[in-house]
Amino acid sequence: MTQAHRQRILTALILIPLLAAAIVAGGMPLRLAVSLVAALALGEYLAMFWDLRKRRLALALVLGAGVGLMWLPASWPEMATAPLLTLAAGTVFLTRSGKDASLAAHDALVALSALLYVPVLLRPGLQLAPLDLGFILLGTMSTDTAAFYVGSHLGGPKLWPRVSPKKTWSGSLGGLAACMTVCTLYAVWAGKADPGRAACIAAVVSVTAQGGDLMESAIKRWRNIKDSGTMLPGHGGILDRIDSLLTALPVYAALTHFLPLWT
Repeated sequence: MTQAHRQRILTALILIPLLAAAIVAGGMPLRLAVSLVAALALGEYLAMFWDLRKRRLALALVLGAGVGLMWLPASWPEMATAPLLTLAAGTVFLTRSGKDASLAAHDALVALSALLYVPVLLRPGLQLAPLDLGFILLGTMSTDTAAFYVGSHLGGPKLWPRVSPKKTWSGSLGGLAACMTVCTLYAVWAGKADPGRAACIAAVVSVTAQGGDLMESAIKRWRNIKDSGTMLPGHGGILDRIDSLLTALPVYAALTHFLPLWT
């Protein structure tokens, strides 16, 4: 086992119990944990585009808006979120407009994309029940883990070499199979879901999660960086760890609204 693999496993062994405790506790502990993750991931995303030392005011505005979204009540009308994001991006534009209008427009677009990418996509997680969070977290983690190890050992044709040269079709299919297996067993253990429906929803979660992974890979390739950060040894940055979750969460929430998983 390589040093990178040992770091990856050790980091997971530390983070998973903390994450499980926050989910079980719910309420304030979960909201604090998600707010911290959102702030760190936002910082990593913005660092791909900005020199944060020269964008301190804009950074503070985006972090404040992003964390603020995590504290809106569950009853908050989501249609009111878009105007708030527009105001935040507009304020960032104003902080730079007196110096260079083109840079100001660039900063405003970066700020808006950051808010849409991280806190807006994370927010549905605060409105899901613990059983749902367990399902989707197990699904994304099993997809990521199996795709990494199956792809590393079996190799074969590349999934999308221009975006992520290391990802293979064998790893993708391995991640899909692992997600469907783990999530179906979880549903059977919970005793409140039809195994067939659980497997189908798990398949959607896995495909969506892999799409989120590829999306972040495309952003990093565009910005010519390997990892979004170095906070998690063996995994990279926070954004590297939650990229799959960011896309899977809202899709799962929408899908189970029309096809409830739990009976």
